[in-house]
Amino acid sequence: MLRHLNTSKWLFLAILWMIYWLAVAGATVYILPVYLDADQFHNSWITTLYFALFATVSGLFFKIKESLPHLHRTAWQIRMIVYLAASFIILTFTFDLFFTLNHKAQAAIFDSQLYYPLFSIQTTIPKTFDIIFQQITIFGFIKYLVKENYDKYRIRQIVWLAFACVHLPLMIKPGIYWITLVLPSLFAGWLFANFILNFRYGLIYSYALHFFFYIGTGIFLRVYHSL
Repeated sequence: MLRHLNTSKWLFLAILWMIYWLAVAGATVYILPVYLDADQFHNSWITTLYFALFATVSGLFFKIKESLPHLHRTAWQIRMIVYLAASFIILTFTFDLFFTLNHKAQAAIFDSQLYYPLFSIQTTIPKTFDIIFQQITIFGFIKYLVKENYDKYRIRQIVWLAFACVHLPLMIKPGIYWITLVLPSLFAGWLFANFILNFRYGLIYSYALHFFFYIGTGIFLRVYHSL
């Protein structure tokens, strides 16, 4: 039987999820650079291991091996996601190889502190594990809400609101952050939840959207900073 809307209950769950997300992701922006005396670009391998660790923690906590009933060929989808991640790394590296940034664009990207448009190994591999952490944590939250018998409409609302809220702290960063990351987050949470809840291959669609978002915006920012 589907659970009727209980504002205090779902709000409490959303806040717990957001606290966990912000604690993990926020540490890579505000804590690790200070502790390591190096920004995200120069501590990229530590950031990679950090996201890989918490992707594993999220996977174990949310028991992601237990899929949702409507998802088709989950093991195959996971293999395809691994190929997507590898393709993301290869495509961005290849793009940078053939369309090298000029010095002006490189300087502007470093100055913005939003490094992923560099499309270098030092930025793409950490971003890959960042996306994997995000997607596992989103899927786990959705799976938990389904188990709690919230209907699909409510789950989309909850995930949409929580995902948008965890990106709001980025508004204190330079303007390019909130234009590139905060504004799209107002729609992304709903799309991720919709794919996962309503499509048999929703896991692939959700990951693909996330990876291609960073490819697309990365190319846009490379062109923008080159002008």
